[in-house]
Amino acid sequence: MPAMAAVVGGGVWLGSEAVAGSSGLQCRQGAQVWTDCRMRQLSPGHHWFLEIGADRIEFRHDGSGRMRMRAGQRGSWVSVEPRWDKNQSLCWGTVCARGDVRLD
Repeated sequence: MPAMAAVVGGGVWLGSEAVAGSSGLQCRQGAQVWTDCRMRQLSPGHHWFLEIGADRIEFRHDGSGRMRMRAGQRGSWVSVEPRWDKNQSLCWGTVCARGDVRLD
């Protein structure tokens, strides 16, 4: 059966997963240079991934203000505080995204 796709808020909805358009999102980890990245949302605002090259950063938000992040599927979960930096980028710990960041 072919996968169903629809445009959702600038991204694409593929089955149970929303994919933010790659043309408007850049990410970086720490002091690395900005690079195109993708955001995949399994549950918008609650569970999403950033794919930065071959790296995958997973995020979970429990609705109470607590956010956790982990690098890779076997990385340890760490608590992070979201913040806006001086360049209008949204950051969680050392991971930042700028452009078309869709979290809801």
